Amino acid sequence: MVETLPPLQANQPRPNLDIVTVFEAVDPILVALAKSSLEGAGIPFYVAGENTPVHVFNRSCRIQVTRDREPEARALLEDVISSEDLVLDDTVSDADQADEPQADR
Repeated sequence: MVETLPPLQANQPRPNLDIVTVFEAVDPILVALAKSSLEGAGIPFYVAGENTPVHVFNRSCRIQVTRDREPEARALLEDVISSEDLVLDDTVSDADQADEPQADR
């Protein structure tokens, strides 16, 4: 251990360590996508609500970063945030199948 910390230089910038929420979602897949994006970019983050028991219905997770990394994180997560409006449905309805031409047997 060191006895004293080294002195700060007068012109050394200090990062703004205020915490801000840059992403919030209930869907664990969207949370995983956001986390993966931030990890890939090397942006440190914290996920509030991630350890909430599974039986709690519709508990959202909030991804938080330091204020000095907020613009970078928001820009990176823009695609993930817009994907919240997507509906992923791979099922084909009976009506859709009726419109498809049948192959000759």
